[in-house]
Amino acid sequence: MQSIPCYPNNLHLRFGWRYPPGELKTGPRLQKEVRYQLNAETKTAINYWFRHIWEFSNPIVPALLLASEITAICLNVLIEHLAVYTCVATILGWLVLLTGRNYNRENTLTQGQSDQVETTKNSYQAVKAILYAIGPIVLNLILVTGFHLSAAVSMALVVGVMVIVFRLRAGQICEMLKKSFHAKLLLGLLAIFFFQQVLSATGSVNEIVDLLRRSGVSPAVLITIITLTVGILTGQMTSFVAITFPIVNVIAPGNINVVTIGYVMGVVGTMLSPAHLCLVVSLDYFKAGIINSLKPIALMIGIITVLVFILN
Repeated sequence: MQSIPCYPNNLHLRFGWRYPPGELKTGPRLQKEVRYQLNAETKTAINYWFRHIWEFSNPIVPALLLASEITAICLNVLIEHLAVYTCVATILGWLVLLTGRNYNRENTLTQGQSDQVETTKNSYQAVKAILYAIGPIVLNLILVTGFHLSAAVSMALVVGVMVIVFRLRAGQICEMLKKSFHAKLLLGLLAIFFFQQVLSATGSVNEIVDLLRRSGVSPAVLITIITLTVGILTGQMTSFVAITFPIVNVIAPGNINVVTIGYVMGVVGTMLSPAHLCLVVSLDYFKAGIINSLKPIALMIGIITVLVFILN
């Protein structure tokens, strides 16, 4: 299986701006390039899992930016505590989804089937495609965590570098920016900030927190239950942060370990949610069953859940 080819008109995908329609782009690529006879559920799991490993560390993921804003924890500090889960998710995805009996020689496609598969001509092109795909995200990560630049400044620098590398013309740049701008996302963020102000002005958050504290349950457990539940119910990263993190911030203000647990458990909830639009799109495209598709996802998510409590 090869990475998505890196062409200038796909720049908005490689920068990590993930929206559900992206599943409709990676799904066909996976379907065309896979060299093994994989079932629909395995293809769904691969497509779904590897599109979300950057949720923990990509500096321009809206949920991560929002979490930093609400908790007043610097983005680079938050990423430093969360980046390990991107690494773990990548390793788990490789071990669980990209190795095993499915990839034995006898499970390769027949000659006739192989003729329908699109592959790169050599390993150099494959490595080049992978570097182009993850390069912008890694560069963003380095600029934010290593040089403490804001996400906006680092993103501007990365875009500038990519414009030079791909020698984009003005028309291509305008097209890239046009595809990357989503009015609904912007309106959603504005609504989230308005919601925060309403909670603050009415004192609702403090009342909720007082009620939770009287239960006698530890803050980490409370936050785990809240973020996991909301993540499952909404199936959206930004939504679970917007709804739960005002509460998280009052229960454990400035506590990076508790915030890390809350964020990771929220991601866990959204990844297991049948309401997650990326999952719905992948299931529909590959015509897969949800239970068998989520089995390997649940296994990997379970390991990450154990790890987050060990490390925090």
